[in-house]
Amino acid sequence: MKYLRRLLTIILILCTFAASALLFAEQADASGQETGDYTIIYDDRAYLIDDDDESDLYEIMESISKNTNVIFYTTRTSEYGMSTADICQNYCAEYFGASKTAPVLMFTIDMYHREIYMYCTGDTRKVIRNAEASSITDNVYKSATAGDYGKCAIDAFTQAQNCLAGGRIKRPMQIINNILLALLLGVTINFIVLKVSRFNKKEERYPIMSGNGAESFVSVKVNKELLKEHTSVSRESSGGGSGGGSYNFGGGSSGGGGSSGGGHSF
Repeated sequence: MKYLRRLLTIILILCTFAASALLFAEQADASGQETGDYTIIYDDRAYLIDDDDESDLYEIMESISKNTNVIFYTTRTSEYGMSTADICQNYCAEYFGASKTAPVLMFTIDMYHREIYMYCTGDTRKVIRNAEASSITDNVYKSATAGDYGKCAIDAFTQAQNCLAGGRIKRPMQIINNILLALLLGVTINFIVLKVSRFNKKEERYPIMSGNGAESFVSVKVNKELLKEHTSVSRESSGGGSGGGSYNFGGGSSGGGGSSGGGHSF
């Protein structure tokens, strides 16, 4: 009887430890589901990344996956004549749905269109908007032009990670465009002022007859042509910068769904 009691005590202690271990394991699993990493998709079907760069690229993607789903995709084809932005949208929808509510950061190297493109959905696109995506591709496209696709992708994801962490993206192209636009506007305004000044001097030297409005009509016509030329040049200048442009398929930044993106040709 004495040995039976000891055996029951030992069994009870073992059962208590087992139950505690099981409870601890369940709590750990639940915590892992809540704070676990997001999905990583690495699809280099165009075979652009060298073995030396592949591990570094996957490492930066793994770091980003703590905050958002991350995709790296390369292709040499374009189905149904789709643009690079459309390719990103369709590929992302295959894994995360067409609602664009899941947080996704995708970087694509499209060899068919010779374009790199960064595409974001969900909460990620609220941080990396069209302007940020375009600036990132502006900053890294030279590596793609040189054929160093591994460096291009690593630098793009590194800058995206910095942006997600609250950092700022360097925008040299935008600064250059703003400077050129300011210079162009200054030259155009000075030209208009000079023309108007010369016309006023001619008007003082040769007064216009009250019965003849030809000179006045010509002056108005010249000013309208100058303003028309100035408006056309300003629009062309403001459209420069990123070679691929930026696209928004999700209707801006309103609502839970939506997307942002920007690309650059190389």
